[in-house]
Amino acid sequence: MVDTKNFVNNNSIYQMHSHGTNVLATMAAKINNQYIGSAPDAQYALYVSEDAPVETPKELLYWVQAAERADSVGVDLINTSLGYTTFDDPRYDFTYDDMNGETTIISKGAQIAASRGIFLVNAMGNDGNNSWHYLGAPADAVDVFSIGALDANLNPAWFTSYGPNANQIQKPNVSALGVQSPTFSPSGNMTAANGTSFASPILAGAVASLMSALPNASTQEIKTWVETSAHLYPSYDVQLGYGVPNFETILGQLNNQEISSLDIQLYPNPATHFFKVQSNQPVERIEVLDWSGQRIKVNSNTNEMNVKDLSKGLYFVRVYINNKAYNYKLMIK
Repeated sequence: MVDTKNFVNNNSIYQMHSHGTNVLATMAAKINNQYIGSAPDAQYALYVSEDAPVETPKELLYWVQAAERADSVGVDLINTSLGYTTFDDPRYDFTYDDMNGETTIISKGAQIAASRGIFLVNAMGNDGNNSWHYLGAPADAVDVFSIGALDANLNPAWFTSYGPNANQIQKPNVSALGVQSPTFSPSGNMTAANGTSFASPILAGAVASLMSALPNASTQEIKTWVETSAHLYPSYDVQLGYGVPNFETILGQLNNQEISSLDIQLYPNPATHFFKVQSNQPVERIEVLDWSGQRIKVNSNTNEMNVKDLSKGLYFVRVYINNKAYNYKLMIK
């Protein structure tokens, strides 16, 4: 686990609510000969921002704090299996006009996180069969990748919320299995669950795996590839978006040589005194840059960099191979 924090009461993140376990299992679980999540080998930071017994606007601020912390530890992708529309005190309820990606605090925070290069995946919501049948915040944010739910026959789940957002931005983007989604309970038993809460992490894990295979791709490139690979594309549905993506198709359509040239890893990461670049081709130059883009260290014709003189924090590393630059994040602790 890279990092954990409970923003609601500063207690442990564990033994809080079964929902978190169910969601995490769809991505991280790896039970031999029984179950494999969509990103079992990823590194995870786990944060509690939802105060489950109540529904208050404070939770929106908790989520923003969690997203800020995720950015500080170098998270590349955030899955959020929650959304906000109404509260215990109806004075704070949102209207559909508020679902424009620009009004609520949580959606504003999501947009800022996306501007930092983080890929945000969010459940659309489970209100499709209610009088309020629209999406919630922050799924309404323009740069959030919002996920609808369908069943095994590719039909919309009865509960999956409708788009678009209030500014007529297409939502959801795509969909994943959200009816009888296989997962694990806190007791360690396999179970099944319904909800866009499970469609979202299933899709998020797949996106994280794709990002790992193509580390030099931008978030926008990944979003485009995922949408255009989906089974309904170029048709669009207000509950399913472009439908179920095909990640095998995405990789198959990309040039094999391009993919192999991206076989670069930094280790150890996080680093303390040094890091190395593992590559199948000779490294010409390594540059370390701060968050402003200022180059602060350079090494040529080597795959190793000494960083013990640098302050703790998050940096960019630019690796040059065959006169081409590849960009990565490095945490120094």
